[in-house]
Amino acid sequence: RVHGDWIAVGARHADGEGERGALHLFRRIDGVWTHAQRLTSPAPSATGDAFGANVAFAGDWLVVGDLAAR
Repeated sequence: RVHGDWIAVGARHADGEGERGALHLFRRIDGVWTHAQRLTSPAPSATGDAFGANVAFAGDWLVVGDLAAR
């Protein structure tokens, strides 16, 4: 999802093991997109963790879905 000078990209199963998802934030500064941060779920890892599967901006808020959250 794009919001102004920010892009949020969900990466389900980002650890390569099929268990841990992540969200990558990119920021545009002077016309150049730069990787700003990688976020992972604060919940304990679970098989099938889908953190980042759904991403949405709501005003100044970023909402990240975690299908395996308990």
